[in-house]
Amino acid sequence: MGGRNGLSRRQLLGAIAGAGVRAALGLPTARAVAGQGASGAAVRTTEELVFVNGRIHTMDGNNTIANTVSIRNGRFSAVGGAAPARGPGIRVIDLRGRSAVPGLIDNHNHIVLMGNRPGHHTPLEAASSIADVQETVAARAKAIPRGAWVTTIGGFHRNQLFPRGQNPRLPTLAELDTAAPDHPVYISESFMGPSATNSLGKGFFERQTPPVPVGEDGSIATGSQSTGRATLALRQTLLTFEQRKRGAIDAMTYGLGLGVTTHLDQGAFQATNTATDGAAHEDNYTMHVPFLALRDEGKLPARLRINFLHQDSTPDLPTLTERLKNSFKFFGDDMVRTGAIGEFIAAFGPGSPFVEAARRVARAGWRAEVHSLSATDFQQEIQGYEAAHAEFAITD
Repeated sequence: MGGRNGLSRRQLLGAIAGAGVRAALGLPTARAVAGQGASGAAVRTTEELVFVNGRIHTMDGNNTIANTVSIRNGRFSAVGGAAPARGPGIRVIDLRGRSAVPGLIDNHNHIVLMGNRPGHHTPLEAASSIADVQETVAARAKAIPRGAWVTTIGGFHRNQLFPRGQNPRLPTLAELDTAAPDHPVYISESFMGPSATNSLGKGFFERQTPPVPVGEDGSIATGSQSTGRATLALRQTLLTFEQRKRGAIDAMTYGLGLGVTTHLDQGAFQATNTATDGAAHEDNYTMHVPFLALRDEGKLPARLRINFLHQDSTPDLPTLTERLKNSFKFFGDDMVRTGAIGEFIAAFGPGSPFVEAARRVARAGWRAEVHSLSATDFQQEIQGYEAAHAEFAITD
């Protein structure tokens, strides 16, 4: 994972987005910059930002690669040509020959779920071995207070840790102890496990009432009575509002490291605050508040677009109806704005109110986004859109 010279793919993508270029050039990190703002709405500035001496991929119709670009008020004011002279109101960043690409817009993710994870959520999507997991966990533990939780809830699978043909598994208690002996660790695959923990984590889970069953090797089985209860215990113990705000900054800073500067969040399944809640569950009515607080404080390091997920299964569509009556579409500013009803607008299947949901969304003038999950559900989605379009034009 480490030890290579030059820029990695992640550093390259992050260069123009913010995090990578700041780290590469010795400039403040995204988190440090986030802490300096006075207002999240104050994104406009009279200062001109100039990048020089780079290979800057503009992605225009001619695939222009420029060595200099100038940006003012979030828009390119000049591409190519001589760099302006340094002076008041002009900030020049020397890329020193590095390549740079535009910031990425991720049009389907769950960054809000990621930001509301308990503990210090540590993505493992790039790990390709147990050793990689140990290295990532150890690095995270070194950067946080002694005794703080290192967690990974969703976003990876044990299959990625072993070559094809080998029996995949999660790290053992001993392997996680080696990586973080002074920190409790909890690693949970997919939506509801299986999961693994180390000695400190095992002690915590076995002190719950009733105890969460943990194997001698640190394994925690799939399902609500094992992984579900373990995740619930962490949520109920660790998730303060300030921790959620820190988690939101961590999640967006991680995205910046990948080059993602705008996230279109696709919502969550409504939490029940029981052990049946998995990695995809959160409170749809409060989970955005930490991100909004950061925006108000000028500390939100990337843009957020919010979709509202609904899965009503009855004809009266109670939650969708209230959402359409009480929320504003495309409301907000450059940093945070509402987007659509989605990634679901209603339940699927025979007798579901999906068509009526599509009609109501169209009548209210909202955008609808639906995540197709099977080989046949797209047909019901298309039928719903066609029915809505027959009454309310959705071609705009």
